[in-house]
Amino acid sequence: MKNADVEQRWIDIWNDLRDLDATGAAFVEGESLVRLSLEDAETIVQDTVYRGHDVRLEPTWHEGRRVIALKIVGRLELRDA
Repeated sequence: MKNADVEQRWIDIWNDLRDLDATGAAFVEGESLVRLSLEDAETIVQDTVYRGHDVRLEPTWHEGRRVIALKIVGRLELRDA
């Protein structure tokens, strides 16, 4: 994956987060299920993707409410630009 592709990946996820936020979705960190603000979720996504990992947004249940969990999945493959 080229560096520009890495940047585009987190931007795409941010767009998904914002679309979900507009519907009233709540976000949690995937492992600990700690509640996250939109801004915290965006920071986690950007930092994770820049460290070379991908993030998947997965619907799940937490405290009786449907939430979106940020799951760190796999490594991004970087190629020279």
